Amino acid sequence: MHKFSDTGVPTHEEIARYWCGRALPGSDYIPFDDLGEPECFACGWCRVEQVRSKKALAMLWKGLERAHVVPRALGGPDAVENVILLCQRCHRDAPDTADAARFWRWVVEHPRNGTIAYLAEIAGPHDSRARDYTGPQAKDLHALASLSADEFQVLRAIYENAPDALLNRLHEAERRIGGVSMHWGVGISTGTMAELLREVVRHELAMQGKGSEEV
Repeated sequence: MHKFSDTGVPTHEEIARYWCGRALPGSDYIPFDDLGEPECFACGWCRVEQVRSKKALAMLWKGLERAHVVPRALGGPDAVENVILLCQRCHRDAPDTADAARFWRWVVEHPRNGTIAYLAEIAGPHDSRARDYTGPQAKDLHALASLSADEFQVLRAIYENAPDALLNRLHEAERRIGGVSMHWGVGISTGTMAELLREVVRHELAMQGKGSEEV
C-alpha cells in the first residue's frame, strides 16, 4: 500500500461523486450508487457505529481510505479516475502493480458483504433490526421493512441464488423506471429504494410468469 500526502489527491467527496453509479473499467460492475451511504468499493464495508446526525454520517467517509489504482510509485496519477475508496483492510490487500486491469479485476471479483447481505441476516420485513436500525445503510433496511412478506421472499430468493445478481437487478430497475435522483449526504431515499426493490420483485414475478407460459 503506497503512502501519500494529501496534496493533489481528490477528496473523499470528489471520489464518491465521480464513481457514483459508474461501472468500473472493463466491466459492467457498479459497486457504489448512493452518495449518502459510505462503503468500501471492494467489499461493501462500512462502519457499524450508530449514526444519528448528518455530521456523523459525513464523518464516516473518513473511515475509508483513498486508494490509487496504479500507485504513484509506479507512475499512477492523482486523477480521480485513478483513485477509489477502500476500507483499511482492502487497501492493504489490494494489488500494487502498473497494470490497472489487474486492480479492477481484483475489485470486481472481491467478495461483497454490504447492504444487500442484510437479506440473509433479518427474518423478514417486520424484523425489529430492519425497522429500528439507525446506523449506516439504515435507509435500505427501512426500505426492506416497508415490503410485504411475499415481496421480501422474492428478493431473498434472488439473493440466495446469486448475491451479486440482486445488485445488478437494482441497477436494471433504476433504468426501467427512468432513473432516480440523489443528493450528497442524503443519497437514495428510503422511499426510492423501496420502489426500486418493488420493481425488482415485479419484474422477477413477470419473468417467472412468462417462463411458466413457455413450458
